[in-house]
Amino acid sequence: MIEDITQQIIQKLLIELKKPNNIDQLKAYLLEPIIQYVMNRIYPYIIGSAVVFILIVIFSIMTLMLIVYDIRSKKPKGSNLIIKGI
Repeated sequence: MIEDITQQIIQKLLIELKKPNNIDQLKAYLLEPIIQYVMNRIYPYIIGSAVVFILIVIFSIMTLMLIVYDIRSKKPKGSNLIIKGI
């Protein structure tokens, strides 16, 4: 008996929630404020993560450039000369 009443209530609730007017109200008064709140809370972490990522990329490129420069500067001085036949 209680299960039947519960099922009827759930069915009526679902029918009401599927109406376009109710969907619009749920979006406007429930979902959008929740999304706005969450975005305001995590925004600093998103910016911080982006800054750290950009710094890692910059430092990686700088390190690669330093390694390449160091390898080029350690070449023997005569390595650029072409040795002519003996």
